[in-house]
Amino acid sequence: MARNLGPEGRGILALVLLVPAFLQKIGSLGIGDSAIYYLGKSPHLFSPIAFQIIFLVTLSSGLMVVLFALLFPLLSKNLIKGIPSSYLVVALISLPFNLLIVHFGDLFLAIGEISLRNFLNILNSFLRLLFLFVALIIIKGYVLEAVAALTIVAIFTAIFSFYHIVRYELPNPKIETNLIQKLVSYGIKGEMANIIMFFNYRLDMFLVNLWCGRSEVGYYIVAVLLAEMLWQIPHAVTTVLFPKFSSKDKKEAGELTATSCRYTTLLLFLLCVILALLAHPLIRIFYGRAFALSVSPLLILLPGIFFAGSTAPITAYLKSIGRPDCLLIKSLIMLPFAVLLNIIIIPHWGIKGAAFTSSVYYSIGAMVAIYFYLRFSRRPFWKTFCPEMNDFRTIKDFLFEWWLNVT
Repeated sequence: MARNLGPEGRGILALVLLVPAFLQKIGSLGIGDSAIYYLGKSPHLFSPIAFQIIFLVTLSSGLMVVLFALLFPLLSKNLIKGIPSSYLVVALISLPFNLLIVHFGDLFLAIGEISLRNFLNILNSFLRLLFLFVALIIIKGYVLEAVAALTIVAIFTAIFSFYHIVRYELPNPKIETNLIQKLVSYGIKGEMANIIMFFNYRLDMFLVNLWCGRSEVGYYIVAVLLAEMLWQIPHAVTTVLFPKFSSKDKKEAGELTATSCRYTTLLLFLLCVILALLAHPLIRIFYGRAFALSVSPLLILLPGIFFAGSTAPITAYLKSIGRPDCLLIKSLIMLPFAVLLNIIIIPHWGIKGAAFTSSVYYSIGAMVAIYFYLRFSRRPFWKTFCPEMNDFRTIKDFLFEWWLNVT
């Protein structure tokens, strides 16, 4: 995709997709996490919760579109300058469908249908790749065709996910205000943290566009996406652990979190070293010489990626003990660093400065997460992050089994 679009086209596409992604964060209301939390304690609520999710997604999506329409005259002059409005309109059509995909996935996770959730994620990724291939290679389109292809995939995946929801249990078409209040009141605490965190993580894209141009965004998004691929392991661990933590007491959840942090620390360190060594040839092979400028910001991002990823299981722990407010505090602490450092550094250092800033506040967020975990779990730091001999054996066995399955 990047080869066909080039740095500028890739930068435009990144900015176009960031708009509905940010609105999706705001409109999510955290009801996915709420569904996992309440279904972990009361599985019989599946049908009413499923319908409340559909209702809330419909309502919030409409409100988000209206909000963006009101802000567009202002944003089009700075943060998203140079982005055609037609691209954004097509992208916004996908908003409710992407929200449903995420929340339906949370429902499958809550009821233990992890394999189905993974299948739908893989199907969505495959269809995105297939439709982008058709849009960019077969019909030789540009950014608009790519955005339209992704929107079509979102619509199809949402409908297919709903089909599986109905197969499990038909949603009860009744609006329950008490249940909505519970879902939103629990979810909004953690979601406020997610919104601010997303703002922290993606503000630099808009500022790079403002001060450096769309081509620089194209270089930077390649570096960011490659670096954040390493987060797939800790995010997968967190996704699986949250429902398990919710059904365990505080002490058991704390012990499992410590073990998970040690494993993710080991694996992430190994992967960061490998990516650092292979960064230049990987970008050259998969993206072409045109994206050679992505190498430096990628290397600068890796320390922050390592520290933030190593503490990912703590997120699931804090949610499971009913303290998503700690995630909000963490995000608020990171916010001034993200804003001030980006404003000060990006105009002078461009995408390298953006990468440095990201690495700094990723690490700050990790330190805050560690503080909260040690405070609530009462476990020493070294038992949480310093690998034990048994951890090395477990990782070795895991990698050996994975290699046998691959080969």
